Amino acid sequence: MNFEAEARAKEMKGLHEQVRVQIEKVNQQYKCKSNKNQPHLEFKLSDLVWLHLRKERFPSRRKNKLIARGNGPHKVVQKVGENGYKIELARDMQISEPLMAMISLHTLKMMSDTMKI
Repeated sequence: MNFEAEARAKEMKGLHEQVRVQIEKVNQQYKCKSNKNQPHLEFKLSDLVWLHLRKERFPSRRKNKLIARGNGPHKVVQKVGENGYKIELARDMQISEPLMAMISLHTLKMMSDTMKI
């Protein structure tokens, strides 16, 4: 009985390893496809960035469609993790922890390029 249990446990560990490898492979493929057309942005400390105000993050700032969706420039204070940044916000923004993901930040150069038509 003990031999059968050990063999079954070894078989399950092998199966778990195969599944883990397959999940990592699919995640890597998904990451490559989703980041294919995304510019890789790396902000340095004291860079000036433009903040995209999303309704979920800034409900008091985004009451209707006519209010501006961007705010800035704001200075990058610290890099947190791979794609998070602490930025210096004005006190009237009413945010206790000014930690933003890169999806919410744009460089001033990108903003000036998109405004030219």
